[in-house]
Amino acid sequence: MTAMITARVDAEKRKTAEKIFSEVGLTTSAAVNLFICAVAMNGGIPFKIGVKNAEGYEWNAPSVEKKGGLKLGIAEGKYKFPPDFDERFDAMDAEVAELFG
Repeated sequence: MTAMITARVDAEKRKTAEKIFSEVGLTTSAAVNLFICAVAMNGGIPFKIGVKNAEGYEWNAPSVEKKGGLKLGIAEGKYKFPPDFDERFDAMDAEVAELFG
């Protein structure tokens, strides 16, 4: 089952991103799907998020432990791949190939 996502983004940033996606053989839809898969597989945002200050970047999005051991927040670069990662990735790759191939 699939679901539709609609998002508003800055036009210039979209144009720049689409050029990069094209250079690596991705559509914008495939790139968004890739990001969503990475978030789901890592249990958080797969890169650090922060704000730029005078000294550089300040990372201000720490993970938060929630009741029951559920971890919320960024993945902090600690990627945990499930044992069946290769099979799941191959299945996703086959779906993408079927959609865009």
